[in-house]
Amino acid sequence: MFFAHGSNHSCGVMTLIRKDLDFEDESCLCDPVGRFIILNATWQGVKHVFANIYAPNKVRVSAYRVCAADVTNLLAAMLED
Repeated sequence: MFFAHGSNHSCGVMTLIRKDLDFEDESCLCDPVGRFIILNATWQGVKHVFANIYAPNKVRVSAYRVCAADVTNLLAAMLED
């Protein structure tokens, strides 16, 4: 189980992985305010990057752009390793 929690009233994401899967997590980056989780892992012998992003229904478009830019930069950095 991987999670990033926000405040008591907003944000928060969780990713659940079945115990019986051939899955090995290599690194996990969790946003401190609960907006996203980026999980770098090997599943069935193949490397994958999983992203779980919190997107509220009512938010300004600029907030989505900032979050998308943050996640894009982090994913690019993870793929370079």
